[in-house]
Amino acid sequence: MFPRQHCEEKQDSSKGYLGGRKATFSKAIEDEIAGHIIEMETRFFGLTSKDLRRMVFEVAEKNKIKHCFNREVKLADWKWVRGLLKRNPQISLRSPESTSLARAQAFNKPNIEAYFNALSNILEQYNFLSENIYNMDESGLTTVQKKCQKIYAAKGRKQVGALSSAERG
Repeated sequence: MFPRQHCEEKQDSSKGYLGGRKATFSKAIEDEIAGHIIEMETRFFGLTSKDLRRMVFEVAEKNKIKHCFNREVKLADWKWVRGLLKRNPQISLRSPESTSLARAQAFNKPNIEAYFNALSNILEQYNFLSENIYNMDESGLTTVQKKCQKIYAAKGRKQVGALSSAERG
C-alpha cells in the first residue's frame, strides 16, 4: 500500500525498552485523543478510520512531536491505531445508524417538553379513552441514506448515530 518508513526512534534495551518504538504521545495526550473520539461520536460527528489517522498526524505535526507516521500521505499508520484501541478498550469501531440533521437538531429537552405539554393538554381537553390511543411506527419509511462508514465510538452504547444530510422530499 504505502512504502514502509523506517523511524530513527528505535530504542535499545539500555534505555529501558525491549525493542519496538518509544510511544509517540504521552499518556495525557493519548487520553485527550480518546476523549475527543468519544465526544465527537456523542455529537453525531464520529471519526472514521481515515479521519482519526489524519487528526493524529496533525496533532503530532502541530505540537512538533517526533513521530514515524507517513509524511507523504499525512496519515498515522494502522499499527498506531491498533495500539490506541488496545490501550483504550472503551473505544471500538462501530457501524452507526444514520440520523438526519433535522431530527438531531429537533431532539432536545425544550422540544420534548413542549411536545409532552401539548399532548397532556389535548388528552385533558378531549378525554380520550386509553383504548382509543394508538402508537404509530414509521420504521418502514426512511428519509436518510442506507449505509454509513464505520466510526470509532464508546463500547457499550446501544445506539451509535452519524449525521446524514441525504434526506428525500
